[in-house]
Amino acid sequence: MASVAVAPCDFYGLPAYRIQGPWLSLDFLAGPGLRLVGLRRTGCAENLLAELPDICWTTPWGEYRPRGGHRLMAAPEDLAMAYAPEMGDLEIQMAESGVCLRQRASAGSTIEKRIEIDLPPDKPGVRLRQALRNAGDAPIELAAWSVTQLPLGGLAVIPQPAPDPWAPAVLPNRLLALWPYARWDDPRLQVGERAVFVVARVGLGRLKIGARNTHGWMAYLRDGLVFVKRIPAEASGTFPDLGCNSEIYCDERCIELEALGPLIRLKPGEETILEEVWEIYPADETPAELGKVIGLES
Repeated sequence: MASVAVAPCDFYGLPAYRIQGPWLSLDFLAGPGLRLVGLRRTGCAENLLAELPDICWTTPWGEYRPRGGHRLMAAPEDLAMAYAPEMGDLEIQMAESGVCLRQRASAGSTIEKRIEIDLPPDKPGVRLRQALRNAGDAPIELAAWSVTQLPLGGLAVIPQPAPDPWAPAVLPNRLLALWPYARWDDPRLQVGERAVFVVARVGLGRLKIGARNTHGWMAYLRDGLVFVKRIPAEASGTFPDLGCNSEIYCDERCIELEALGPLIRLKPGEETILEEVWEIYPADETPAELGKVIGLES
């Protein structure tokens, strides 16, 4: 017997579906475009994901619309790989505790996308198994890249590597990358001993940072809740963006927690997988391992 219910809903005039678990509900567009656009705690109306229905930009193949919420992309960031509009039909297959969404490759791209969504029955969380498949005729090198857009007004966190008394002190163990439009003296950017923080507020333009995250999680604190995005903490492999596997982007409309897998050369028909887990906690119930880094515990 299925542990989630599914019902049609609406996202700014676009048809969507809502899957409801014991703790959370999650909305996704009916297509085209593989987008998770709503995340709500049971009994609460507030969407924990950013809503950006009006943003779009022009590409050689038509308009690209991020919509807000969560989407799966391919890195390194490239017009064709990342922003080719998703115009094909979305395949929707229900599962016992979630749903599997598959977006076929569209004009300008040879990449097929798939997200398997699971709502655990025992705690407020979402499990995502995300895949990029090479649907073309030639090999291609890429990394899976997941982007979760969240409303402004909170504090984003990437933890710093923990001190290792056995590591050679002459070698670096921390990486912080900035994009060309970012500034080291941006007041939203706060670099601490335990973590790098970004204050999500308006009025300062665009900011993007990246890091090599060995803790396997990122977080966002807002309105008494902690949104945790757990990702693989892979120590090996070559990663995009100067070696980053975790990134934070902020502008006038939203803040993004972004995760990247390693660069993989895919032959035709092959795929790469990026798994992540979302967890939602009241601030006073945050696990100790996170609370100490975030600053909720001394």
